[in-house]
Amino acid sequence: MSGESLNAAPPTPHPNGENPPRGWVCFDGDCGVCRALAERYRPFLLRRGFGLIALQDPWVRSHFSMSDEEYLRDIRLVRSDGYRQAGARVYLEVLRSVPALVPLALVLGLPGFYHAISWCYRPFADNRQRFSRACGIGSKPSD
Repeated sequence: MSGESLNAAPPTPHPNGENPPRGWVCFDGDCGVCRALAERYRPFLLRRGFGLIALQDPWVRSHFSMSDEEYLRDIRLVRSDGYRQAGARVYLEVLRSVPALVPLALVLGLPGFYHAISWCYRPFADNRQRFSRACGIGSKPSD
């Protein structure tokens, strides 16, 4: 289910030794738009204690027990305390990491507002490969 939240065991440290204090934002590394946005916002996220990692990384995959289709459907967050979120809720969690934006995140998390955010997020998430092609951003990283 998109936007689901659940508590689980805290994530194991990534094999490369990174362990961001707030957790990991997990994006679709096969999506050109997703990769471009991840790189654009990497400094912002790092300053707020979040690491960025592709959903396709085996370490990330090991923290989710669901079908590949469901797993790759949404952006995901693996918080350092084990809490997991998906979909539009990930963006709200990031907003809450900026003190000045906490009130906005609280309002956007209310049922009517959250429904509107999810309504906007879902079409993009479902069509992100099409958006990548339309924007001329490759769907696979270039080697």
